[in-house]
Amino acid sequence: MTHDLRPYPAMKDSGVPWLGQVPEHWQVLRGGALFSEAHLPVRDHDGIVTCFRDGQVTLRTNRRTNGFMTALKEVGYQGVKRGHLVIHSMDAFAGAVGVAECDGKCSPEYIVCDPKLAGLVPGFFSHALRFAARSDFIQVSCAAVRERAPRLRYPNFGSMLLPVPSPNEQAAIVRFLDHADRRIRRYIRAKQDLVKLLEERFAARASEAMRHPACATERLENVTTECVRSIDREDAQSYVALGLYNRGRGIFHKRPTVGTELGDSTFSWVEPGDLVISGQFAWEGAVALASCGEDRTVVSHRYYLLRGLQGRSTTPYLWALLRSDFGAMLLDHHSRGAAGRNRPLNLRALLKEPVPVPPYEMQLAVDELVEAIAPMRTQAALAVNLCREFRTRLIADVVTGKLDVREAAARLPEEAGESGPIDEVDAAGDAEAHGFDDADEVLEEAEV
Repeated sequence: MTHDLRPYPAMKDSGVPWLGQVPEHWQVLRGGALFSEAHLPVRDHDGIVTCFRDGQVTLRTNRRTNGFMTALKEVGYQGVKRGHLVIHSMDAFAGAVGVAECDGKCSPEYIVCDPKLAGLVPGFFSHALRFAARSDFIQVSCAAVRERAPRLRYPNFGSMLLPVPSPNEQAAIVRFLDHADRRIRRYIRAKQDLVKLLEERFAARASEAMRHPACATERLENVTTECVRSIDREDAQSYVALGLYNRGRGIFHKRPTVGTELGDSTFSWVEPGDLVISGQFAWEGAVALASCGEDRTVVSHRYYLLRGLQGRSTTPYLWALLRSDFGAMLLDHHSRGAAGRNRPLNLRALLKEPVPVPPYEMQLAVDELVEAIAPMRTQAALAVNLCREFRTRLIADVVTGKLDVREAAARLPEEAGESGPIDEVDAAGDAEAHGFDDADEVLEEAEV
């Protein structure tokens, strides 16, 4: 796919820090010279369109319907047409820029753009803006009400300098990147399907243990212990904080941060084997087991660390319990709040709940399966992360003119587009890349 790509023969300085050198024949123009605001009226039958951080712009019903902050009155809503360049003003800094897949309506926090010049390909400019976001250009160039929450308004976008190849070249770049993205997504889907099969096997074994006639019923607090290992913060020491993906998809590491920049939160050390529970997103399945790779990492007071009591319960079994339908019901029941997806978990109330406790030997059998699955899941996650890094680097090199894909794009076969997202964790990945905590992640797809 990339072995025959070559640099352009002649380059020039773009004068744009995040862009660097571009091909000599490319122009560099301001966003306001390329796009105008659409300001379309809303029609009665229009559904709500959302611009996600992974760049997909589609009807909310096409992707998911829960977890949004919903406006009581749609004051200022505007129409969106398929093919429009759409920018989420609150989330553009995290990559929420894309091309609308369908007609609909969106909040006034979105910038809906019409091309001013004939032949412009909005998909090329969505890639360019997402690269600018990954380069932190949008974050540092826009005023913010609070840290890491800049708002990109149309005047900000209008003053941005963007690379402008010829229309034919824009189309070739988008064609090439779409083809590469489809291949990468198919590979990621295959790896995810493998992990899902392994997890289904594990879930079946755990379910059998929970329904065994020899199960006792105990309050959760009687078979667990909460671990609080407060750190003695040192200003110059570097700390790596953890975050959790939802739906039981594991742990991610945030950027190393020195003690002076950790903020006002209190932190605890994590040890391998800990059951880590998000205090804000437990109701979404944000629970995970810490592995050896999490040794000497930290979590803020927004997380809880539990372990099973020796001889009474094993920590992997407790994780399986909370990942079961029964455990998900408990986590949801004891998570309260009205701040969109941010619903704090009442741990004290959760620990009062009676839960099934199989014989210890049966729990150990569940542990053995967890230990067998863990390396395979780690290998799959590593392969997926490498694919994502390759895709990010490829897009950056192509959209900034470091690689010439015109001939490669002309040789590509015709393929039908693949609609709908693959079950990737791009939003959380963005959170990892930007070093967010859970409070920031609530903004993932907020509607205002």
